[in-house]
Order: sequence, then structure tokens, then C-alpha cells
Amino acid sequence: MSDAPCTVQAVLFDFGGVLADEGFYHGLHQVAREGGLDGETFFSAVSREIYTCGYLEGRVDESVFWARIETVIGLPLPAETVRRIILDGFVLRPWMLDFVRALRQSGVRVAMLSDQTNWLDELDSRHGFYAEFEQVFNSYRLGISKYRPETFLRVLGELGLQPGQALFVDDNAGHIQRAKEVGLKTILFADQEAFISGLRTFCPGLALGNSPKAVSPEEGHPR
Repeated sequence: MSDAPCTVQAVLFDFGGVLADEGFYHGLHQVAREGGLDGETFFSAVSREIYTCGYLEGRVDESVFWARIETVIGLPLPAETVRRIILDGFVLRPWMLDFVRALRQSGVRVAMLSDQTNWLDELDSRHGFYAEFEQVFNSYRLGISKYRPETFLRVLGELGLQPGQALFVDDNAGHIQRAKEVGLKTILFADQEAFISGLRTFCPGLALGNSPKAVSPEEGHPR
């Protein structure tokens, strides 16, 4: 393995689907199944509403969001139950946090950039993962989401970085495309093996051999 340092100064990690299992996606599909609904249709409708109603960007609070969902879409289960299913589905991936620590130890800056709500703060209160990152950028607190390309430039500005100095890791192809358009280097997260291969491209000298061995699909994330 090469001893070359990382070719980026910072790595920005998405939360759900990267640092943790995707609780929103899988949770809504579980709710749909229990309610006899089509999972993709239900997920798409709730995803659209969480953005258009302003909850994702902190313009309305959670009570307004749930009221909108009940009115516009309808819920097959009580909102409190749906909420619990979603939050419980965000299971942290310890092997990803090991990579975060390895990057920090190698001198690379690490931050989180997530389209999330007040739920992210609640999950941190349970698990304490914010301490692993230099900064946490949450769309609910920023007032702007990754659906807007200028979000990436704003985050880079706060970190004092140029786009080409940062690597962005996300499992959403649209977010990856917008990040590319403003000049960030990117990894579209699919699974552990592909992520490690992609990271090695940018950080050939990172001590990847000290990271956990690849896990089987049964032991890892559900996607």
C-alpha cells in the first residue's frame, strides 16, 4: 500500500444510509407494510412532504409535519408509533465510525452533513456520536438542505475549504450529483466493500488494514 497521504483535507459524511442504517427509508417501508400500503409510494409521499412543508429545513416544527402528513397522506399507524419505528431504525455502523476515527488520526478533518431534523439531536442524545466530528451540519439547523447546491458551498465556507479539498460521502445519487456540480470529490455509498475501495482512491495511505473486517449482509446494514 502507498504511503501517500489523503488527497483531500476533509471528509463530509451523510448520516442515514452511511454512518447509520437508513431509518427513514426502511422505517416508512415497515409502516407501509403494516398498514397494507405500497412502500415506495408511501415513502415517496412522506419524503416529498417533509421537504415541501419546511420541516427538513427547520421552517416548521415536528408537530406541524405530523399534522401535514395526517392531512395530506394519512398514517396507517399513530404518529408516535411511526416516529419510534423511524428513529429506532437509525442503527449506527461501528465500522464506519472506526473509519471516521482513522481519518481524524491521520490528520483529515471530518464533519457530518445530513438532511435531518430535530431527530438527529435526539439520536445523538442516545448514542453520543457528535463528539466524533469537528462539526455537524444538519439541514434542520442550517435552514437549508442538500436539495440546494448552495448548501455545499455554505458548509465549505464555514469550514474554510475549497470544493476540491473535500470529499463527500452519501447514499443519495441526487445529493452526490449536486456536490459534484459545485466541485466536491464524492463517493456514492452502496456497501462497505465499495466504500473502502472508494476511500482508498482518495486516501491510499490510510491505515485501512486496522479497520474492521467486512461484515456479511446479515450482520451489516439492510440495504
